[in-house]
Amino acid sequence: MLERYSQIKTVIEFKSYIRTKLGEPKLRVELADSQIETNLYDAMQLFREYSTGRGNTRDYLVLDLVMGQQDYQLPDYVMQVGYDKSSQNVSAWVLAQLSGYAASDVLSLKSFDMVSYYMLQQWIHYLKYVTTSKWRLFYNVNTKILHVAPTPEDSMTKLFIEVFRQSDTDELLNERFVREYSLALCKIQLGEIRSKFGSLPGFNNSVSLNGDALKTEGQAEKEKLEDDLINLFKWSSPPFPIFRSVD
Repeated sequence: MLERYSQIKTVIEFKSYIRTKLGEPKLRVELADSQIETNLYDAMQLFREYSTGRGNTRDYLVLDLVMGQQDYQLPDYVMQVGYDKSSQNVSAWVLAQLSGYAASDVLSLKSFDMVSYYMLQQWIHYLKYVTTSKWRLFYNVNTKILHVAPTPEDSMTKLFIEVFRQSDTDELLNERFVREYSLALCKIQLGEIRSKFGSLPGFNNSVSLNGDALKTEGQAEKEKLEDDLINLFKWSSPPFPIFRSVD
């Protein structure tokens, strides 16, 4: 029977959920809130890197190139840059008209007048700006700086960039992987803390702690969750977490 999870809406509720899973209020959980939050963010980041469509979503940005400028600040939500398309003030409607009327007629030899020939030339000219690009993009995932090479020679070009937008924290709090992976990390961390003491003094005799067992349990859960995540999203395009970036 599947375990039913209550909906978590805030990070505070998530920390309470982790503490409850670890034994509170019956047992004391020797973890600070900051430690639980760190494990949560590690779990979310791993899920974002692999889970295309849930941890991250494909989006597009229009970047106006500036003459002589190579570095551009992208929004914080951009995880990675895919590919780019360049254009020089040409609309999709114009390309559709040129493609439909000129290219289809001329290439099929239905007509070959000077107007169609001119329209076909224009269509080919603009098509190369939309389907190919001379620009090379280098994205620093830490600073969110996009480096464009070669240096733009004018300010007339727009880059249509495919980007991968990371899902917000509140969107991931109820992901099963994020919950279970965060819990596994907390078990490992709590196990390491308890294993340093071994036992605590009690009223009649010492109380044994389960540090080593808890750490082993958490490590096994962590490895299984990572394998499941990789197998589930191994066909992600582009494959994560292999990013094209600049250190």
